[in-house]
Amino acid sequence: MNNSLRFVNSGEKTVITTGCKLAVGDAGVRENIGDIELNPGEFLVIKIKNTKLKLPKTKGKVYLLDEAGSKIDSAEYEKLAKSSSWSLIDDEWMQTFMITENSENIFKEYPDCQNGYERNVLGKCVKIATPPR
Repeated sequence: MNNSLRFVNSGEKTVITTGCKLAVGDAGVRENIGDIELNPGEFLVIKIKNTKLKLPKTKGKVYLLDEAGSKIDSAEYEKLAKSSSWSLIDDEWMQTFMITENSENIFKEYPDCQNGYERNVLGKCVKIATPPR
């Protein structure tokens, strides 16, 4: 699994992450973000495999904490489909199949169909019909 957490500075001033930490649920494990300057509109991507954190597969809650350990923000997620992302789109958390690391979140309702298939009006992948010869 290639899990990552992505943050965007949606404000108008540079944010410095000194002392900020990430936590998952109530496990008590906290990961320092480090001293990063995040300019307005910039993204910060943290790969979970490079941290001590573990994201539960079924559901969980991720916290962004300040230097004192107080909650700055949090996000809850439910079991996600393979190759999807839990993303904030138009002020609403939702599953999307368009995974964007260093750009704005984009909603995509379904994953791509395999080669030779297309999505029908019901959202199912169906074999592309070949015209008769």
